[in-house]
Amino acid sequence: MANRRKKRPSRSLELGLPISIGPSQVNPKAEFVVTVENNTKDQDKTHSQLVKELTEVRQRIAELEAIEIEHEQAKDKLEHCNTQLTKALVRAGELRDGETEGHAERVAKMAVSLARAMEVGEEELGHIRSGALLHDIGKIGIPDSILFKAGFLTDQEWKIMRRHPVYAYELLSPITYLEPAVDIPYCHHERWDGTGYPRGLKGHEIPLAARIFSVVDVWDALGANRPYSDAWPPENIVDYIRESARTHFDPSVVEAFLELLSQ
Repeated sequence: MANRRKKRPSRSLELGLPISIGPSQVNPKAEFVVTVENNTKDQDKTHSQLVKELTEVRQRIAELEAIEIEHEQAKDKLEHCNTQLTKALVRAGELRDGETEGHAERVAKMAVSLARAMEVGEEELGHIRSGALLHDIGKIGIPDSILFKAGFLTDQEWKIMRRHPVYAYELLSPITYLEPAVDIPYCHHERWDGTGYPRGLKGHEIPLAARIFSVVDVWDALGANRPYSDAWPPENIVDYIRESARTHFDPSVVEAFLELLSQ
Protein backbone atom coordinates (compact mmCIF):
# COMPACT_ATOMS: atom_id res chain seq x y z
CA MET A 1 0.00 0.00 0.00
CA ALA A 2 1.54 3.29 -1.12
CA ASN A 3 2.61 5.66 1.61
CA ARG A 4 0.45 8.70 1.75
CA ARG A 5 1.88 12.02 2.93
CA LYS A 6 0.26 12.89 6.17
CA LYS A 7 -1.55 16.17 6.18
CA ARG A 8 0.35 18.68 8.24
CA PRO A 9 -1.63 20.38 10.95
CA SER A 10 -2.29 24.02 10.29
CA ARG A 11 0.15 26.27 12.13
CA SER A 12 -1.13 29.66 11.02
CA LEU A 13 0.02 32.56 13.19
CA GLU A 14 -2.44 35.35 13.81
CA LEU A 15 -0.66 38.70 13.68
CA GLY A 16 -3.59 41.05 14.07
CA LEU A 17 -2.81 42.24 10.52
CA PRO A 18 -4.11 41.13 7.07
CA ILE A 19 -1.11 38.77 7.02
CA SER A 20 -0.91 35.14 8.17
CA ILE A 21 1.83 32.55 8.33
CA GLY A 22 0.86 28.90 7.65
CA PRO A 23 1.83 25.67 5.83
CA SER A 24 2.79 26.10 2.18
CA GLN A 25 0.25 24.80 -0.35
CA VAL A 26 2.64 25.27 -3.27
CA ASN A 27 5.87 23.86 -1.90
CA PRO A 28 5.23 20.99 0.58
CA LYS A 29 8.89 21.10 1.69
CA ALA A 30 8.54 24.67 2.87
CA GLU A 31 7.82 24.88 6.58
CA PHE A 32 5.82 28.08 6.41
CA VAL A 33 4.54 30.56 3.86
CA VAL A 34 3.42 34.14 4.35
CA THR A 35 -0.06 34.85 2.97
CA VAL A 36 -1.44 38.35 2.50
CA GLU A 37 -5.20 38.31 2.78
CA ASN A 38 -7.18 40.52 0.46
CA ASN A 39 -9.42 42.30 2.94
CA THR A 40 -9.76 45.97 2.04
CA LYS A 41 -11.66 46.89 5.18
CA ASP A 42 -9.06 45.37 7.52
CA GLN A 43 -6.23 46.86 5.46
CA ASP A 44 -7.72 50.35 5.76
CA LYS A 45 -8.12 49.89 9.52
CA THR A 46 -4.58 48.58 9.96
CA HIS A 47 -3.11 51.35 7.83
CA SER A 48 -4.81 53.99 9.97
CA GLN A 49 -3.49 52.37 13.13
CA LEU A 50 0.04 52.22 11.76
CA VAL A 51 -0.07 55.86 10.66
CA LYS A 52 -1.27 56.87 14.11
CA GLU A 53 1.40 54.82 15.86
CA LEU A 54 4.17 56.09 13.59
CA THR A 55 3.04 59.67 14.20
CA GLU A 56 3.17 59.11 17.96
CA VAL A 57 6.64 57.54 17.67
CA ARG A 58 7.91 60.50 15.64
CA GLN A 59 6.50 62.93 18.21
CA ARG A 60 8.17 61.02 21.03
CA ILE A 61 11.49 60.97 19.18
CA ALA A 62 11.24 64.73 18.64
CA GLU A 63 10.53 65.22 22.36
CA LEU A 64 13.52 63.06 23.34
CA GLU A 65 15.79 64.92 20.91
CA ALA A 66 14.69 68.24 22.42
CA ILE A 67 15.39 66.92 25.93
CA GLU A 68 18.82 65.69 24.81
CA ILE A 69 19.65 69.10 23.32
CA GLU A 70 18.61 70.81 26.57
CA HIS A 71 20.67 68.30 28.55
CA GLU A 72 23.77 68.90 26.42
CA GLN A 73 23.35 72.66 26.74
CA ALA A 74 22.98 72.38 30.50
CA LYS A 75 26.01 70.08 30.63
CA ASP A 76 28.10 72.59 28.64
CA LYS A 77 27.04 75.41 30.98
CA LEU A 78 27.90 73.32 34.04
CA GLU A 79 31.32 72.41 32.63
CA HIS A 80 31.97 76.09 31.89
CA CYS A 81 31.03 77.05 35.46
CA ASN A 82 33.26 74.29 36.84
CA THR A 83 36.18 75.50 34.72
CA GLN A 84 35.66 79.07 35.88
CA LEU A 85 35.52 77.97 39.51
CA THR A 86 38.78 76.03 39.13
CA LYS A 87 40.46 79.06 37.56
CA ALA A 88 39.20 81.29 40.37
CA LEU A 89 40.54 78.92 43.02
CA VAL A 90 43.90 78.68 41.25
CA ARG A 91 44.12 82.45 41.03
CA ALA A 92 43.19 82.78 44.70
CA GLY A 93 46.02 80.42 45.59
CA GLU A 94 48.51 82.35 43.46
CA LEU A 95 47.49 85.67 45.00
CA ARG A 96 47.83 84.17 48.46
CA ASP A 97 51.30 82.76 47.76
CA GLY A 98 52.82 85.05 45.13
CA GLU A 99 56.10 83.17 44.82
CA THR A 100 54.31 80.24 43.19
CA GLU A 101 52.82 82.24 40.28
CA GLY A 102 53.18 80.18 37.11
CA HIS A 103 54.32 77.15 39.11
CA ALA A 104 50.85 75.58 39.16
CA GLU A 105 50.44 75.68 35.38
CA ARG A 106 53.92 74.29 34.77
CA VAL A 107 53.54 71.35 37.13
CA ALA A 108 50.03 70.62 35.87
CA LYS A 109 51.29 70.35 32.29
CA MET A 110 54.23 68.13 33.25
CA ALA A 111 52.15 65.95 35.57
CA VAL A 112 49.68 65.22 32.77
CA SER A 113 52.55 64.41 30.38
CA LEU A 114 54.09 62.01 32.90
CA ALA A 115 50.76 60.38 33.69
CA ARG A 116 50.05 59.90 30.00
CA ALA A 117 53.48 58.32 29.55
CA MET A 118 52.50 55.91 32.34
CA GLU A 119 49.32 55.06 30.40
CA VAL A 120 46.88 56.70 32.80
CA GLY A 121 43.36 56.95 31.31
CA GLU A 122 42.07 60.13 29.71
CA GLU A 123 39.40 60.77 32.35
CA GLU A 124 41.95 60.48 35.15
CA LEU A 125 44.28 62.88 33.28
CA GLY A 126 41.65 65.58 33.68
CA HIS A 127 41.50 64.98 37.44
CA ILE A 128 45.31 65.06 37.62
CA ARG A 129 45.40 68.42 35.84
CA SER A 130 42.80 69.91 38.20
CA GLY A 131 44.53 68.48 41.26
CA ALA A 132 47.93 69.77 40.12
CA LEU A 133 46.57 73.25 39.51
CA LEU A 134 45.10 73.27 43.03
CA HIS A 135 47.87 71.38 44.84
CA ASP A 136 48.71 74.21 47.25
CA ILE A 137 45.24 75.70 47.64
CA GLY A 138 45.27 74.68 51.32
CA LYS A 139 47.88 77.35 52.01
CA ILE A 140 45.11 79.94 52.03
CA GLY A 141 44.42 78.64 55.56
CA ILE A 142 47.99 79.24 56.79
CA PRO A 143 48.59 82.47 58.75
CA ASP A 144 50.69 85.15 57.01
CA SER A 145 53.20 85.11 59.87
CA ILE A 146 54.07 81.52 58.97
CA LEU A 147 53.47 81.45 55.21
CA PHE A 148 55.64 84.54 54.55
CA LYS A 149 58.21 84.10 57.31
CA ALA A 150 61.70 84.89 55.97
CA GLY A 151 63.62 82.66 58.39
CA PHE A 152 63.33 79.06 59.46
CA LEU A 153 60.05 77.84 60.91
CA THR A 154 59.83 76.62 64.49
CA ASP A 155 58.57 73.12 65.21
CA GLN A 156 55.17 74.52 66.13
CA GLU A 157 55.04 76.61 62.95
CA TRP A 158 55.94 73.54 60.86
CA LYS A 159 53.12 71.67 62.54
CA ILE A 160 50.72 74.37 61.39
CA MET A 161 52.24 74.55 57.90
CA ARG A 162 51.81 70.82 57.46
CA ARG A 163 48.08 71.25 57.93
CA HIS A 164 47.68 72.79 54.47
CA PRO A 165 46.92 69.45 52.73
CA VAL A 166 44.12 68.90 55.24
CA TYR A 167 42.76 72.38 54.56
CA ALA A 168 42.84 71.58 50.83
CA TYR A 169 40.87 68.38 51.43
CA GLU A 170 38.29 70.20 53.54
CA LEU A 171 37.92 72.89 50.89
CA LEU A 172 37.75 70.73 47.77
CA SER A 173 36.15 67.42 48.74
CA PRO A 174 32.61 68.86 49.18
CA ILE A 175 32.75 70.16 45.58
CA THR A 176 31.40 67.22 43.58
CA TYR A 177 33.34 67.71 40.36
CA LEU A 178 36.63 68.40 42.20
CA GLU A 179 36.36 65.49 44.64
CA PRO A 180 38.14 63.07 42.21
CA ALA A 181 41.01 65.58 41.94
CA VAL A 182 41.62 65.89 45.67
CA ASP A 183 44.28 63.13 45.82
CA ILE A 184 47.04 65.50 44.75
CA PRO A 185 46.29 68.44 47.08
CA TYR A 186 45.74 66.02 49.97
CA CYS A 187 48.55 63.50 49.42
CA HIS A 188 51.41 65.06 47.44
CA HIS A 189 53.53 65.52 50.57
CA GLU A 190 53.33 61.84 51.47
CA ARG A 191 56.57 59.89 50.94
CA TRP A 192 57.18 56.40 49.60
CA ASP A 193 58.84 55.30 52.86
CA GLY A 194 55.93 56.52 55.00
CA THR A 195 57.66 59.55 56.55
CA GLY A 196 55.55 62.17 54.79
CA TYR A 197 52.49 64.11 55.91
CA PRO A 198 49.66 64.60 56.75
CA ARG A 199 48.76 60.90 57.23
CA GLY A 200 52.08 59.07 56.92
CA LEU A 201 50.91 56.93 53.98
CA LYS A 202 53.45 54.47 52.62
CA GLY A 203 54.12 52.93 49.20
CA HIS A 204 51.02 52.12 47.19
CA GLU A 205 48.81 53.48 49.96
CA ILE A 206 49.61 56.82 48.35
CA PRO A 207 47.30 57.48 45.37
CA LEU A 208 49.09 57.18 42.02
CA ALA A 209 48.18 60.76 41.05
CA ALA A 210 49.96 62.06 44.15
CA ARG A 211 53.00 59.83 43.55
CA ILE A 212 53.29 61.17 40.02
CA PHE A 213 52.83 64.76 41.08
CA SER A 214 55.34 64.70 43.94
CA VAL A 215 58.20 64.01 41.51
CA VAL A 216 57.10 66.77 39.15
CA ASP A 217 56.58 69.22 42.02
CA VAL A 218 60.10 68.71 43.38
CA TRP A 219 61.58 69.01 39.87
CA ASP A 220 59.92 72.39 39.33
CA ALA A 221 60.49 73.71 42.85
CA LEU A 222 64.21 72.96 42.91
CA GLY A 223 64.64 74.43 39.44
CA ALA A 224 63.22 77.83 40.37
CA ASN A 225 64.74 80.76 42.24
CA ARG A 226 63.04 81.30 45.57
CA PRO A 227 63.54 83.82 48.37
CA TYR A 228 65.23 81.20 50.52
CA SER A 229 67.21 79.30 47.82
CA ASP A 230 68.70 79.63 44.34
CA ALA A 231 67.66 77.34 41.50
CA TRP A 232 69.50 74.03 41.24
CA PRO A 233 71.18 72.98 37.97
CA PRO A 234 69.03 70.40 36.13
CA GLU A 235 71.66 67.65 36.48
CA ASN A 236 71.69 68.10 40.27
CA ILE A 237 67.91 67.81 40.42
CA VAL A 238 68.04 64.63 38.34
CA ASP A 239 70.62 63.14 40.73
CA TYR A 240 68.49 64.07 43.74
CA ILE A 241 65.33 62.53 42.28
CA ARG A 242 67.16 59.34 41.28
CA GLU A 243 68.72 59.02 44.75
CA SER A 244 65.33 59.61 46.40
CA ALA A 245 63.63 56.68 44.70
CA ARG A 246 62.35 54.23 47.36
CA THR A 247 62.56 56.90 50.08
CA HIS A 248 60.74 60.00 48.88
CA PHE A 249 59.43 58.79 45.50
CA ASP A 250 57.83 55.75 43.91
CA PRO A 251 60.68 54.05 41.95
CA SER A 252 58.45 53.29 38.97
CA VAL A 253 57.40 56.95 38.72
CA VAL A 254 61.04 58.07 38.92
CA GLU A 255 61.93 55.68 36.10
CA ALA A 256 59.11 56.99 33.91
CA PHE A 257 60.00 60.61 34.74
CA LEU A 258 63.67 60.20 33.81
CA GLU A 259 62.65 58.46 30.60
CA LEU A 260 60.34 61.38 29.79
CA LEU A 261 63.15 63.90 30.40
CA SER A 262 65.44 62.04 28.04
CA GLN A 263 63.01 62.30 25.13
